[in-house]
Amino acid sequence: MQAAELSRTSGCAWEVCSPALSTHAQAWALRWKRVKDNATSAMLTAWKKTANRARARLNGTKIRTRITDRRRDHPHQLTTRLVRERACG
Repeated sequence: MQAAELSRTSGCAWEVCSPALSTHAQAWALRWKRVKDNATSAMLTAWKKTANRARARLNGTKIRTRITDRRRDHPHQLTTRLVRERACG
């Protein structure tokens, strides 16, 4: 579980860093100018408000659904095991 979370987090970080690095590289290549930190921060804030939010909501929904399914499945497995043990014993 922790490995999956770490992988997901690093993937999200890469999705943020990659466009920022690309923007910096393009600014330097085209205009020989650096993008200042406050401009980068403003871009990141704008990116957070786009379609990534919908994708994050979808991932959150999937995780909540998986947790709910596991919570429902555990009592079912337990009662099934108890019935089988009592029926055979």
